[in-house]
Amino acid sequence: MKNTCRVAVYGSLKQGFFNHELLGYSTHIDSGFISGFKMFDLELFPAIIRSPNDKIFVEIYEVEADTLADLDELESYKEDDLANSFYKRICIISRWGPIMLYVYNKSLKNAQEVIGGNWEQ
Repeated sequence: MKNTCRVAVYGSLKQGFFNHELLGYSTHIDSGFISGFKMFDLELFPAIIRSPNDKIFVEIYEVEADTLADLDELESYKEDDLANSFYKRICIISRWGPIMLYVYNKSLKNAQEVIGGNWEQ
């Protein structure tokens, strides 16, 4: 049995966007909204932060360990150096079970909120 986990993507990794190919042969599980996050547009990609009264649209994928490592690299996630990570990878419990999600770890001072929580650039 292969080592896999579920990952929620909400920006350039979604189907039809420029980083989707990084998901390789990962299995698309489902799509839908998850509560507890607010989305911001950073022009080339979005960012999310925790926000109890908001929701975002995500696609859920079953990914293998090597794909997760590629996603960590794309998101500049440094498990051993969270202070310098661009994003933090967190695990939340969802209707799809436990899923990994990349939450922004820098300032959103001048970022524009994505109304409706679905990035479609």
